[in-house]
Amino acid sequence: PEGRSDLAVPGNKGPRKVYQKSNRVFARDVPEILRDEDLREYFGKFGVIADIYQPVVNGPRGPMRKGVAYISYESMEMMRECISKSDNGVHCVKGFPLPCAEAEQRRNVSG
Repeated sequence: PEGRSDLAVPGNKGPRKVYQKSNRVFARDVPEILRDEDLREYFGKFGVIADIYQPVVNGPRGPMRKGVAYISYESMEMMRECISKSDNGVHCVKGFPLPCAEAEQRRNVSG
């Protein structure tokens, strides 16, 4: 089966997380200077981008980007094309090396 399940932690009565494959690429070390438009321009050459998400956290000076991005493609094939065209898992966007990997989609499962 696709995806994987986390092991249950003894004493943990909360829902467990199940990981499934997704059409998303996870990029880390994304500097503040790179905007969604920059990511869309670069990663768009591997396929049609459905969405780009850069999480924001509250920093000491107000909201700031977390330094990661999720690039969603319209298909799994486009995402795999992006991953396969990386240089040992790294894409260079406007001179910034961004380590990239296939993102896993988390969802909570009761039980």
